[in-house]
Amino acid sequence: MRRSNAAFYWALAVGVSAVLCYVNAVGNDFVLDDARLIRDNLRIRSLANVPNLFATSYWDVAGPQALYRPLVLVSYAVNYAINGLSPGGYTVVNIALHAGVSLLLFALVRAIGGSLFVAGAAGIAFAVHPVHTEAVAGISGRPELLAAVFFLLAMHLHRLAPGARTSLAYRAGTLVCFAGALLSKESAMTLILILPVMDALFPAKGIEGQPVGPRSPAFALAASRKPATARQARIVTDYLPLAGVAVAYLLVRRAVLGSITISESAIAPLDNPLVPITEDPFGGRMGATAVESVMTAFAVVVEYARLLVWPARLSPDYSYNQIPLVTSTLDGRCLGGVALVAVCLVAVALLWRRNRIAAFGLAFLALTFSIVSNFLITIGTICAERLMYLPSAGALMAAGVGLERLAGSAMARRRLVAGAIAILIVLGAVRTLTRNRDWNNEVTLWSAAMQAAPRSARVQSEYGRILMAQAENLAEAGRTADAEQLYSGAQSHFETALNIYPSYSPAIEGLAMIYSLHGRFEEAIVLYERAVQAWPGNFAALTNWGSALWERARRTGARAPALHEQGKIAEANELIREADAGSQKALEKIDRAIAMMPSYAHAHLIRAQILDTYASDRAGAIAEFEEVLRLMPNHPQRALVESELQRLRAQPGTDRR
Repeated sequence: MRRSNAAFYWALAVGVSAVLCYVNAVGNDFVLDDARLIRDNLRIRSLANVPNLFATSYWDVAGPQALYRPLVLVSYAVNYAINGLSPGGYTVVNIALHAGVSLLLFALVRAIGGSLFVAGAAGIAFAVHPVHTEAVAGISGRPELLAAVFFLLAMHLHRLAPGARTSLAYRAGTLVCFAGALLSKESAMTLILILPVMDALFPAKGIEGQPVGPRSPAFALAASRKPATARQARIVTDYLPLAGVAVAYLLVRRAVLGSITISESAIAPLDNPLVPITEDPFGGRMGATAVESVMTAFAVVVEYARLLVWPARLSPDYSYNQIPLVTSTLDGRCLGGVALVAVCLVAVALLWRRNRIAAFGLAFLALTFSIVSNFLITIGTICAERLMYLPSAGALMAAGVGLERLAGSAMARRRLVAGAIAILIVLGAVRTLTRNRDWNNEVTLWSAAMQAAPRSARVQSEYGRILMAQAENLAEAGRTADAEQLYSGAQSHFETALNIYPSYSPAIEGLAMIYSLHGRFEEAIVLYERAVQAWPGNFAALTNWGSALWERARRTGARAPALHEQGKIAEANELIREADAGSQKALEKIDRAIAMMPSYAHAHLIRAQILDTYASDRAGAIAEFEEVLRLMPNHPQRALVESELQRLRAQPGTDRR
């Protein structure tokens, strides 16, 4: 087989593997952050709003924990323009991006001198690796995919620039891709570290065939025995412009967000327990000392290594307390992490001259992981599978070299290694295909998470919400006994979440909802107040608090007519006053929630019902019902909303639009 044909078939295998492993994810629903970033995001519903996406944060909120990823939002806006709120179109784009990244990795290994075997093994392994399912099957994992495409494209263009007659165009392309990667995800900043390492190990060829590498003699001599003075420096032509793009990005980021990095005080200990110790509103202490933070970060390295080597157990969440803090230097997890980091660094040093591709793979892994490792800066999460998307490329590159060395030249041994690799790839593909089904909807995802991460307060709470929603459906269907069993299970999971993390607002709110649904309004209202105290920005809890106040007021007022008929006028009037006061308080809570999150459709729905029944404000109720449908065209209660609109518009004195 001719080498060119062999390269084509290897590349074809990489691309096909990336697509086939995720075909069964196309029917998945919006889950997790997809709801807020896509389904309920009004900003992406018009391409005319694209310029505004570059002037606002990723989550459309102000504050020190906001993110800046405008290109991802632009990609969602294009998706929406093509296929609206059909999740399949968004997943198809994710799969295409993943296939592109896999092929770019294959091409990169070839460009730096790797054999077809190493490039193909790394590309196919990357395409099928189960740790990537969060980034690909989870639609809101797109920042990883988009950043990786731009990142690897920038590496290719940078390498081609010195030998091209149109080198200026290639260098400009490199800068554009670097900017694209940064505008997709912050961790792309590590490109300014990766490129000098690549140039040192694999100097590009200039127009006249001369090696082109960094000016530093240490770098130059490590890559070749030719003297450093014979090399064309890339500092002025390449590295300084890259630094300029990085500075420009940071300035824009600061102008839009008000800060460059996320303040540790803005990170919830639930999401990342490695933040400094703080006191919650109820007097509890959460967080870690500086020493505990570093030791636990080493323990997380072990968890990431497990995910790369044995991804049998995968979870969408690793927050408090799925990875317990390390409080002793003798903790095996910490020692294991230290050993892994040391082995990686020593291996890079030893392989620098002996096997440059393996050295580069490990350096790529270390450098791209460094910014999300919680060693250098504290990020918004302690651990997430999506964070290994780009770093895993380096690990698989080095693994490909190791497997090639293991195979050797003997035919029998090569066949044995090839067979073992084929088995591993098939197992990885099967695990990816089965994991895709977990991402089908919220029920399947959190049910799987309960098996993988039962110590996580968030997982316990979210699974409790799943059970509560199922209980509500059964109650509406008249299956009271079955519903009560599920309500009991949901309450148990909420309580478990609070045993893990006592100030976890969503779990407190979940308990309050169960009490409210059972008419225990006094207990529910106390819990809603506690939930908002634990998290003042919890607009959902505020909305449900208002809903509970309104339902209590409505039931209170409903008792007045009977008292009137019995001649108990004073008592009836007192109940009416209580109902009016309760309805007013409910409306105040709802208005506060809408002020926090104007696009929260459920708050507008409750406000519409209060205006209709309490304030007799038909015009206001109609406006709120219409706002619900504008915000959520596919609202679960759309039929009810349309029915209410029809009823209100049919009443005398109402505009019949």
